[in-house]
Amino acid sequence: ICYLIQNGAAHFSFIFFRGIGTGAMHVICGAIVGGGLAYVWRRTWLKIAGTCGLLGAAITFHAIYNLLIAYGGTAQYIAYLLPVGILAAGKLIARYLKAEES
Repeated sequence: ICYLIQNGAAHFSFIFFRGIGTGAMHVICGAIVGGGLAYVWRRTWLKIAGTCGLLGAAITFHAIYNLLIAYGGTAQYIAYLLPVGILAAGKLIARYLKAEES
């Protein structure tokens, strides 16, 4: 919060949307790594490469988010919507897969 207030957060809406987006981004990156590790570590031949790949994917996705936020303008609004949209899509896909199992 201190970082946001000191670095150009003139409006409360900026802090609010960035806070929600950042929280959602960390949930998504955690799900990528956590869910992926549960899959990868069941296969001996995938442990090292799979772990590196999952970390690389999470780091890259988070870096894209940070770059879009830092760029400003329209890219910043896209960055606000990116994690929330992906989280919503993931929930819908999970709901669809669960309904398909039943």
